[in-house]
Amino acid sequence: MTYRQDAQCPVCGSLERHRAAFLVLRDQIPPNQRVLHVAPEPLMIPWLVSCSREYLNIDLTNPAMRRMNLMNIELPNDSKTLVWCSHVLEHVADDRKALSEIFRVLAPAGMLVLQVPIRVK
Repeated sequence: MTYRQDAQCPVCGSLERHRAAFLVLRDQIPPNQRVLHVAPEPLMIPWLVSCSREYLNIDLTNPAMRRMNLMNIELPNDSKTLVWCSHVLEHVADDRKALSEIFRVLAPAGMLVLQVPIRVK
């Protein structure tokens, strides 16, 4: 839900951040990724699955494939080639620990898509 008028698409429910990420990255993400999707946004799942040979989404409190804390990711080192983490770090108690864990599970030459809110006053 958004508080900005006309921010959300009336057809698919996407916000600007979803549309911008898709437009910028759709040709940059090669197929056959081993994807970790943190706090999955339902409308991003089909696209990320289409880029994946292996897809896993995690969340601490909301529905997800696995319940997992971003500050203690229960996955092997170098196990993911794409980590998608959108508007999550601002909710984590220790963002440095969370980033350390993300980089631990991210394979060499893997891609991290990290979005955080921008507040303009």
